[in-house]
Amino acid sequence: MVSEVAGDSLATQKEISAEQKKFLAEVLTYYQEFAGEKADDENARRRAALAAGRVGIIEARLDRNEESAAALRMARDRFAALAAEFPDSLDHLENLAAGHGNLGLLLNRLGKRTEAEEQLRKALANQEKLAADFPAIVGFRFNLANVLVDLGKHADGEEQYRKALAIHEKLAAEFPAVANYRYNLAVSHQNLGGLLRGQGKRADAEEHYRKGLATYEKLVAELPTVPEYRRDLARIPGLTHNSAGSA
Repeated sequence: MVSEVAGDSLATQKEISAEQKKFLAEVLTYYQEFAGEKADDENARRRAALAAGRVGIIEARLDRNEESAAALRMARDRFAALAAEFPDSLDHLENLAAGHGNLGLLLNRLGKRTEAEEQLRKALANQEKLAADFPAIVGFRFNLANVLVDLGKHADGEEQYRKALAIHEKLAAEFPAVANYRYNLAVSHQNLGGLLRGQGKRADAEEHYRKGLATYEKLVAELPTVPEYRRDLARIPGLTHNSAGSA
């Protein structure tokens, strides 16, 4: 249990030390055993597929990209088989979406943006099937938008940003007490503002920057101990912040 919790934490941590890498290598062995086990029933196959996905994420943190890609493809393919055999399982569909998405993120990091776009679109298609049951899932839409922009497909990227924004607006309105929904809404405005600014649409960009600014300022005022809110507020360009957002 310690390996699972600590391993997952280090797999997503921005910077890891040499000692932490050593620990991740030990955790990797643990997951490789599960990924390679003989799996006959649905639960065992699910466990092996999840383990393969964790192997892929850890290999990426250890800068072993080929091994990471192989493990992530294995996880994706295993969940594709499970989703096909058990079409009523939302869990398998959600994990299949994550499988496509994690592979897409790795491919994008490796500069393989066309392949990354394909995987992220598949992730998004599966997540949209889940949207009725899990409306908070926006998942890989931002990542797809970023890849599209990198490929020069600015109109498609803008469309994905606006779809994500609409979802976050709805969630923030329906659940105003959930600070994370409002935070995601602010991030959506900021991301769309950045894209519009890059296209020279300064008036539209300013509108979204200001909406993001107002949301960040309210979050900072209500929850001054959350560093992410103050950090992101300070990053909004070209606008004057009030005292709530001062560093």
